[in-house]
Amino acid sequence: MSRRAECVNVSAMQQQSAQAWKQFASKVAGWLLAAGLAWLYPWVFLDEPIDYLLPGILLAAGLHLGFLEPTRLPMARAGLLKKGIGAVLIAASVWSAIPGPPEAQMPWRPYSEEALAEARAAGKPVLIDFYAAWCPLCRGLERKVFSRKKVVEAAQGFVAVKADLTDTHSPRAQRLAEQYQIEQLPVVVFLGHDGKERLELRLLSCEGPDQFVRRLHEVK
Repeated sequence: MSRRAECVNVSAMQQQSAQAWKQFASKVAGWLLAAGLAWLYPWVFLDEPIDYLLPGILLAAGLHLGFLEPTRLPMARAGLLKKGIGAVLIAASVWSAIPGPPEAQMPWRPYSEEALAEARAAGKPVLIDFYAAWCPLCRGLERKVFSRKKVVEAAQGFVAVKADLTDTHSPRAQRLAEQYQIEQLPVVVFLGHDGKERLELRLLSCEGPDQFVRRLHEVK
């Protein structure tokens, strides 16, 4: 009778052990699935990844699995294993949040009336990026759009000009803001071969590289 009870206890412990591992593994798999969907969904349904979505999910997964998850695993140093998994996920979160190097460089010229006159005389369209150092959306446009190879290639034949409006109180910035009717940033203006603005193509916010390429093609 005692031996049978021991067998029952061993079997119950084995079942509890298997259940604990299964429960923890299912949580790990759930977080990894969420991270995979966060990475895949924007590329399939959107034009670009969603900023910090994947790093945020990996960070939450690392904190949860490494330091908050309550399942007691039937092994020595189970807490060390969890913390190791959490540390790997947190490191992956930091790595995925670091922007990669630019694919290409847009040949920008500083804004000047001379640059516009040269483009008009040569019959070239013009791309004008109005930006400011304090504008986060402007930095996003630079990182997500202007540094993409497909955009730089589509802009070949354009005169690419940057107009710095960082100092909003400077006479030059005020003059440009009034001339182009700029109320907020970022603003991207397209001038046709005749030097006239294509108002229907003016960009007043961020957008993906594919959409921006379509704008460039419409100007041409």
